[in-house]
Amino acid sequence: RTPNYLSNVFKEVFGATPVEYLHQVRISAAQELLRNTNMTIQEIAENLGYCDQSYFNVRFKKIVGRPPSHLTKHKEP
Repeated sequence: RTPNYLSNVFKEVFGATPVEYLHQVRISAAQELLRNTNMTIQEIAENLGYCDQSYFNVRFKKIVGRPPSHLTKHKEP
């Protein structure tokens, strides 16, 4: 099978391309880390495979609707 065929089947099953799905999984993990650890946004971005924090911020905001700093500012004590 061709890569395009596999990508199309993946999108039909999961509702997103493989790359979009990967970003969703990473950002979901980032949300958990932001809520439950004291890691910095930079540390989380690096641990999830983002080499550039600004790109991580863009992807996070696109998926969540708010920047990652929103979660760090609104942690419960």
